[in-house]
Formats: sequence, C-alpha cells, structure tokens
Amino acid sequence: YLRCYGEVEVKDMYVTREEIAKLFKLLDYAGITSPNYLFEFLEWLLLTIVLWNIEMVCYLFATTLILWIRAVSIQEWFNNL
Repeated sequence: YLRCYGEVEVKDMYVTREEIAKLFKLLDYAGITSPNYLFEFLEWLLLTIVLWNIEMVCYLFATTLILWIRAVSIQEWFNNL
C-alpha cells in the first residue's frame, strides 16, 4: 500500500491486476503476478552458475520448488480477486 506511486487504485490494501497491467506491461504480457519470486530465482540461478558446485545446485532446486509453490498459490489467489 505504501509503495504505490502516483495515481494507483488500491483495493483492500492490494494493487489490482489492472493497475499492474497499466504500470508494468511486460509483466502482464508474460502473466507474471509474483515478480519478486522470479527475480529471486534469477539471482540464485546466477549465483549457482558463478559458483557451480553441487551444494548450490541443490539449494537452487530447493529454492525453486519453494518459490514455485508460493507463486502458484499467489496466482490462484490473484485470479480469484
């Protein structure tokens, strides 16, 4: 709620899907409702590529599973708004 800048409609303390589409056209086009999880995954992917050891690969796999489950539940919740 406090991170919304400019003329942004806030519905029940959340930014609506239409507002996300208006502000971030690329995210809406790609169907991404949790960009923070996407960029966290990309961060760990880059770190895994740089370090390239089995521990980082396992950590990337576990992080991907956790973020995927959370992103899918957020997507379902977002579609039911």
